[in-house]
Formats: sequence, structure tokens, C-alpha cells
Amino acid sequence: WSSDVCSSDLGSAPITFTTSTLLIGSMVSCNLLVDSGNNQARPVDTVLPDPLVVTMAPCKPGTLVTFTIKSGGGTVTPIATPVSSQCKASTTYRLGAKSGPASITASSAITGTAQFDLTALPGPPTKILPFSGNQQTGPVGRDLPAPIVIRVLDAYENPTPRIEVEFEVRSEEHTSELQSHLNLVCRL
Repeated sequence: WSSDVCSSDLGSAPITFTTSTLLIGSMVSCNLLVDSGNNQARPVDTVLPDPLVVTMAPCKPGTLVTFTIKSGGGTVTPIATPVSSQCKASTTYRLGAKSGPASITASSAITGTAQFDLTALPGPPTKILPFSGNQQTGPVGRDLPAPIVIRVLDAYENPTPRIEVEFEVRSEEHTSELQSHLNLVCRL
């Protein structure tokens, strides 16, 4: 005799065998598989449009599945939810305030974990700050010694890439040193 059973099928009931030879098949655990909602990317601090959904196999309706934020911050709602009669459990996820990768796992007492890999993109630009090369002087008609570098940030201080910035150079002549002072005005 052999049997494949999910560990939740055993519960705490006693098992009695009355045969002198017993061959027990492998005990298989239930699995959680990512069903949908993986690989989404949206701006920081927003709710992802698609819920994070896992499927349990074999199906054990009512089993509590817990969604845990492993990296990236944010919130999952609900944190724990039972497996439905369609073998699925789901949650919604609001991305954290820090841009970059986010990881959410789903697990239960009778399964391994399923992992969702998501991305929090920077929000819209709200600030322009000098980074380096500010307040330099140099001879008229010559390049300054160092490049002028700025940072464009969102409301949560995340760098915002690929933003076109327009510079306006204003010069004021100084005395006999023939140097120019640069005032940079940045506009998005």
C-alpha cells in the first residue's frame, strides 16, 4: 500500500496499521504557485493595478495564506487570506516610498513560498538640487574645471532618471580678473 497525502490531511488523528509490512509512499506537501500579478512596475507609493494571486495545489480551501513583504516596504492588504474554493488566495500591494525592487512572498503552514518580484519606479520630479560643480569660477571663454551636475528628485527623494532639464547661463563680469560667475537656472 502506498499513498500521497498532504500534511494537513493527517491532523492530530491517530494512525494505526495492523499489517506486518507497510510501504508508505512519499508525503507530498502542498504548493503555492504564482498565478498573476508578478513583475508589475508602478511609481512609488501607489497601489498596483493587479492583485497578487497564488494558486494552491493540491487545493485545500480555507488554508490561510500569509503575504509578507521581504523588501521594498509598502503594505499588503490583507496580510492573510484563506484559499478559495477555486484554489486561489490574493492580496493588493501598495508600493513603498523608496524606488527599486520589491519582493513579496506568499506562504502557509502546509506549503513552501511563492515569490512576487515587483518594481517601484520614481515618482514625478518635484525638486532640482545641485550635486557638484556649483560656485566655480574660470577664465572667460574657457571650460570650467569640473562639470556642473544636478539631481532631479521625486517627493520621496528618489532620483528621477531621464528627465530633460533646461539650463540658462547668466554671466556677470568681475573686475580685472576677467572671470565669469555662473548662475544656473534650471527648469523642468
